[in-house]
Amino acid sequence: MKRIVTIGILVFLGNVLIAQTPKAYITNYGSNYVSVIDIQKNQKIADVITGSKPHGVAVSPDGNWIAVSNEGENTISIISASDNKVKQTIPVGKTPHQLSFSMDGKYVLAAINGEHNMDVISTTDWKLVNSIPVGRNPHIVLPMPDGKTVWVTSEGDNKNHPSLVSWVSKNRH
Repeated sequence: MKRIVTIGILVFLGNVLIAQTPKAYITNYGSNYVSVIDIQKNQKIADVITGSKPHGVAVSPDGNWIAVSNEGENTISIISASDNKVKQTIPVGKTPHQLSFSMDGKYVLAAINGEHNMDVISTTDWKLVNSIPVGRNPHIVLPMPDGKTVWVTSEGDNKNHPSLVSWVSKNRH
């Protein structure tokens, strides 16, 4: 059963990634760049300097933007998918890990491992708009289709019990 679920998740994620962009963005944690791979030609087309220890990557729902967490600099880089150039670098909390765009693409949600928070960045102006407490050492954020909640996994005391965070009421003015 576990194998079937894992395969199903991989197929789902693969379909989502292909639908968003024909490129893969691969972090190179021991350095300061992300490699861009053309998945149709199966070849590297660029290296994009982002920041020290790039950790997580997320593609916006429309495929136009790539967000990269830079664990060594406590920043998130925003890359334009059209030219593979960094357009913004946003300071966030200590030790950003995985991140995701909200389902509507209006926010970037980042697990801030060193501060036990989920940082929320507006894609309108690429500014940090909120930092929401979650379980210890958050690692992965997964927005739900309802657009109101996010599952956040924790490497700390909630390791085996992810937190379900209602974030909409805390961010929308």
